[in-house]
Formats: sequence, structure tokens, C-alpha cells
Amino acid sequence: MNLRTITQYSLGPVGSAFLGFVTLPLITWHFSSEDVGRLSMLFIVQSFAVLFFSIGLDQSYIRYYYSSKDVGQLFKDCITPGIILFIITSLTLYLFDPTLISYILFGIEDSTLTLMTLACILVVYLQRFISLIVRMQENALLFSLSQFLPKVFFLCYFFIIILFEEGSGFIYLLLGQLISNLLILLYLLYGNKEGIYKSILIKFSIKRFSEYFSYGLPLTIGAIAYWGLTATDKFFLRAYSSLNELGIYSVAISFSTAAIIFQKVFTTIWTPYVYKTINGGHDDNEIRNINKYVVLFVAVIISLLGMASWVIDYILPNEYSLVKYLVIPCMLAPLFYVLSETTVIGLNIVKKTNYSMLASIFAFAINFIGNFFLVKKFGAYGAAISTATSFWVFLVLRTELSCYFWKSIPRVRLYILTLFLLVASIVTIILSSKVIVLIWVFLSLAVVTLFYKDFLFMLSTIKKAKV
Repeated sequence: MNLRTITQYSLGPVGSAFLGFVTLPLITWHFSSEDVGRLSMLFIVQSFAVLFFSIGLDQSYIRYYYSSKDVGQLFKDCITPGIILFIITSLTLYLFDPTLISYILFGIEDSTLTLMTLACILVVYLQRFISLIVRMQENALLFSLSQFLPKVFFLCYFFIIILFEEGSGFIYLLLGQLISNLLILLYLLYGNKEGIYKSILIKFSIKRFSEYFSYGLPLTIGAIAYWGLTATDKFFLRAYSSLNELGIYSVAISFSTAAIIFQKVFTTIWTPYVYKTINGGHDDNEIRNINKYVVLFVAVIISLLGMASWVIDYILPNEYSLVKYLVIPCMLAPLFYVLSETTVIGLNIVKKTNYSMLASIFAFAINFIGNFFLVKKFGAYGAAISTATSFWVFLVLRTELSCYFWKSIPRVRLYILTLFLLVASIVTIILSSKVIVLIWVFLSLAVVTLFYKDFLFMLSTIKKAKV
């Protein structure tokens, strides 16, 4: 995979994350925090629905694509079960109570919202599988556009609403999501119409489905565990706090987009680089050095952002004043994930990936328990503390398991620095005052003072690489 291809594949997640960062703060000026919270619930249920209805068959499609004699048959066998499961589930819930889904997710008893939500889920599910056709054909740019363009369409839709001074109820946000995803689905359908039409005419194979299901189901369990790790906080805020708190929390998460972009780009490049290093017989000290540099990078970036978090008050409406205290712990989750990717690679090398799944399940359990006790009392603050803490545990578990099954790496500094960041972010939440700037100033100075030799070495390495 060359640099151009990596760049094209990165365009989708990076562009999508960036536009998400731009769009949500804009929404806060036109829609209530409750509606922002409802939009967050829509995103969460969409991501879960794709995992649930695909039952791992999307991963099976990727796994068996190059070995399959008939990719049309493979597509039919992988996409059909999820559609059937979706129809059965949707009809059952809708016939039982047409307003049930709308009430549980959005706190509004409205059958129209239920139908629109179900339509969004179906569109996103179909979009997921059809985009995989593009992905496996190695059309990197088109695959990225399938992730990026829905955000562009939604942003255009939002500006149209503002321009014509249309209503500001949640139904307009839901309609915008439905239209945006439907447009990209139609585009993908048109671009792959011949292959999809042929697959429709092919008979579904129970035998092949059983094989694909056996492969994909364990992966689904791990994926749902990680989804739970990232989504538990929103569900507990919806259940035990308020949509207003959920909306504020969602905006805080949107400000962690820079960390999410870094996470997605890093994970795209990191794994191929490691396998190339190991298979090429190079010294794995390179891998250890990168881990050391990423730790320092994360510590400095978090400290700088902690010092500058007060700027958020000038970007958002007054009702979002709590965001500046929440943004740092919200940013720790994706950054701790990046750090865990630099340490867990040993499990991938020795093919012990099931233990990585166990780390996800254990961290999810901790997050569930933490949110259960903290959200009731502290609302969004409790959710942020619980999620950041569970991701730190996730980092430690993945690191220790990798060291046990592969090679031991120096990790005392990793744990100390990340624990300091976690504690500082929690203190920021507890104090909730301007003294937080002093905390992060002190922490950044401490990091630079204690590890200045590593910074100098890192800078010299970068200069040599440029030369």
C-alpha cells in the first residue's frame, strides 16, 4: 500500500470526522441541546444496528472475497440475512407499538420518527455492504467518498434550513440524516448496478451462509463489546440523566475530533508498518521507540489543549459552558486507544487476537459499572470520568497481554504519564474553575522537564528523516 493509496483511504474517516467537528457546533446555535442529544442517540443506534444486523457477515465478505469464485454469490449470502433480520425485528417492534422506538431513543411518542429511524438504519446497513464492494475493488477514493459525502450533504442541508428559516425541531435533523445517507446509497447502487442486479438473481446458499456466519459471529461479539465501551456513556445519560446533558456531552465529544482523526490515520498506517518491520527482519526497537514518542506526543497535546480549553466558551452558546471541562476526558478515550494500538500489536503478530477481544469485554464491563454509579449522581461529568477510566484500563490490559504473549516492553512511563493525564482530567471536572489552566501548565512543564532528552532525540530523528 503506497502513500497515495493510504492518503485516499484516510480521506474518508478524516474528512468525515472533520466535518462532524464543524457541523455539530453549528447545530448548537440553531437546535436545542435536547435535539443534539437525540441526534447523538440516532448515531449510536445506527452504529449498533449495522453490527447487530450484519452479524459479522460484512467481515466474512472481506475475508472470503479473494478466495470466492463468485463474488456476486458471496454478496448475496452476506447481505440477505441482515435484511431479513431487519424486516422481522422492525415489523415486530412497530406492530407492538409504533411509537416505542421513538420514545425510547428520543423521548417523543411519534410513529413518524420511528419509521424515519428505521429507514435510516436500513439505508446505513445497505450502504455499509455496498461500500464494501468498492473497498474490495480497491477503489480507495470512491470508498472514502462514500464515508465523506454524507457529511457534506448534511452540511448543505443544514445551511438550506438556515437560509430559508425552516423549523428547528428534531425531525429536521433526522430528515437531513436520512436524505444525506440515501443520496450516497443511490450513488453507490448506480455505480455497482450490474453486479448487484446479478447477485439479486442468484439463489441464496444456506451452506455458504453457515460457513460465513461461523467466521463472522465471534468478530461481532468483539465489535459489540468495543461498541459498548464507546457507547455506554450515552445510553446511561439518556436513561438516568437528561437529553440536555447528553447533548452537552455529545458536543464535548465532537471537540475531540482532532484526537479521533489522529486515531484513524494512525491505525491505518501503523499495522502495515509493523508487519513490514517484523517480516523484514528489522529490530523491533523501532516499534518501541514509536510507542515512546506517541506517549510523549499525547501528553503534550492533551496538556496544551487543557490550557486552551477556555476558548470553547467563545465558540458555543452559553448553555454549553460545561463543555470546556468535559472535552479533555472525552479526548483521552481515542488517544488511549491509539496508545493501545502501539502496544497490542504483539497479540496480532502471535495471532492471539481473542485476548484483545477479552480486553474490550472487560473494559466495557468496567465502563458499564462506572456509568451505572456515576451518571445518576454526576450526569455528563460521571459519564466522562467513567469512559476515560475504562479506556485507561483497556490500554493497560492490551499492553500487559501483548507483553505476556509476545515481548515485554518498557511500560512504567506509559502507565505513569497516562495515569497523570487521567487524574488531571478528573481533577479538571471536579474543580470546574479557571484553576484548570494552571493544572495543565504545571503538567506540560513537568512532562517537558522530565523527558526533555527524549524530545531532543525525537526532534533530531525527524530532522534526519527530512534530510
